[in-house]
Amino acid sequence: MFKDINQSGKQFSNNNEDQPACALLHSGGTCFGCAIEVVTLETPRYEGHLTGFRVNRESTEAKVLICTGFVTHHRAKKLAQTYQQMNGPKYVIAVGTCALSCGVFYDSYNAYGPVDRVIPVDMYIPGCPPRPGAILAGLEKLLMDQGLCVTNTKEALSSLFRSHN
Repeated sequence: MFKDINQSGKQFSNNNEDQPACALLHSGGTCFGCAIEVVTLETPRYEGHLTGFRVNRESTEAKVLICTGFVTHHRAKKLAQTYQQMNGPKYVIAVGTCALSCGVFYDSYNAYGPVDRVIPVDMYIPGCPPRPGAILAGLEKLLMDQGLCVTNTKEALSSLFRSHN
């Protein structure tokens, strides 16, 4: 059972192609291994096509900001701006060791720091890289912690990752 995060009351069709993405992926300084694992969630194996999970570039439509990699000096301001542009309820997930602690890049000249040095983080998913199943489990935990669902990951993700315009 879910709390309604759809403020407009709009009903949705089963055709997820008509619905814009509601997850925004931000990759900082990284090998992109974690970003690849996040994008893997869109594949049929993880049923992202059924839940409406799509990685998007529009911060105003996103409910979840998924951050991979450490924050570089160059990207710190952009990350903060992206977070500020997100509307309504917004959640941040730091995925991978680099997003949590800068990982092997901790002493790099370009490392500003982990994601939580720039914006508040709601969920940390460690690993190098974490498996897609761990990322899904983190999403489920985040939804439960925020009171958006009680059980059933597929329905919970569908509720969160559909357009709420």
